[in-house]
Amino acid sequence: MDFVQRQKKYSAKNALDTAIILLQQNLRNNNQDYESGLLLARLLIWTNQLDECIEICNSILAIKKFDYLALHIRGIALLQTGNIAGSVADLIPINRINPLHGLLAWNLAIAFFYNEQFSNAWQIFSKSNSIIPNTYQKIPNWNGESLINKNVILTQYNSNGGGDDIMYAQIIPEILEKTKTCFVETDQRSKSLYESSFDTGEVFLTGETPWEGNTKIDYQVMVPTIAGNLRCKVKDFDQPSGYLKPNMNERRLWEKYTNDIAKTNLKVGICWRSMISIGLTGPMSTSIEEWESVFKIPNITFFELQYDDSCEERTRAKELFNIDIHELENVNLMKDFEKIAAITLSMDIVISAVTTISLIANSVGARVWELRPEYTALCMSGLPWFPNRKIYSRQYQEKWRDVLNKLSRDLRNYAGKKV
Repeated sequence: MDFVQRQKKYSAKNALDTAIILLQQNLRNNNQDYESGLLLARLLIWTNQLDECIEICNSILAIKKFDYLALHIRGIALLQTGNIAGSVADLIPINRINPLHGLLAWNLAIAFFYNEQFSNAWQIFSKSNSIIPNTYQKIPNWNGESLINKNVILTQYNSNGGGDDIMYAQIIPEILEKTKTCFVETDQRSKSLYESSFDTGEVFLTGETPWEGNTKIDYQVMVPTIAGNLRCKVKDFDQPSGYLKPNMNERRLWEKYTNDIAKTNLKVGICWRSMISIGLTGPMSTSIEEWESVFKIPNITFFELQYDDSCEERTRAKELFNIDIHELENVNLMKDFEKIAAITLSMDIVISAVTTISLIANSVGARVWELRPEYTALCMSGLPWFPNRKIYSRQYQEKWRDVLNKLSRDLRNYAGKKV
């Protein structure tokens, strides 16, 4: 196995530190090895070593003048350090070369959203989505026509985590008001929550065709595309909170369940990381050790809202801080968004990293304190979809522990008022 193959193998196994050391050694021996340099720069983004990443890209671009990958990687790194102008300068030229590249368009759109240039951001994002094939081949795409009294299908973005579907659902009530008949696509995770929330639309699962033989459809509308028409300014996001509504029986069940555990304590649901806590999402995740100041606050019962196995981390919290983080019984947070919605509404506060958990909690109008890197403050999920959300931002090179220390002071005050 050659050197580059070994590096990729280490990276694939998430042994990032080992991969970085190997790449750094290789570059010291051969500073003209651009492939290793670009791979190292990418891994440095994943580990939040942004200054070194930018320095490597600068070295490559000083020699090659123009390199698509070096510009892309540096543009992402500059974005994450808060250098929005520098990021835009790097990303615009390569976006013109390849406007259909999804990740590139996503990062450039984040930069424009951050500067509140919503029209530019939506245009770039929508163009990259244009390569997504029509879900329903025989039905024309919507291209800005009036939807008044039309029969339409709302198709989703097919986000793997499901968070985008939850976020974009804010605009569905507006579309339901305009259309004659509206079929709303979703997946199994969101179906019951959508059905509880949108009683004037017909919710269906991707792949089903409930309109066939009954209704002639005028347009299929991809929800992110129409979002660009309906959310062009900050004030356009000023909509009532709680646009998703879980079943009342589900709400009562979880209210009783959490009350029985917490008794008179404040109920706080916590989600400290994404399920994927490396790569570009890595800087959005915290570690359980960084929550020390939060766990020291008395009269609080903590409920775990992670949607993957966190047994080791809960055990670690018990060992370090003598705190019990209660695991919810008989629920799969990966597969049932309506239960997540009901659970978060049963909490006094939900404290979460940027995850599907936080998006669902926000969408139902729960009290959410969200941990978010500053550079994502006006990216897609950071847009002002949720007026009640309180954001605790981490500046570049600031430690999450310091952000959580600030949050803990607010939580201590809040808990004191509730006692």
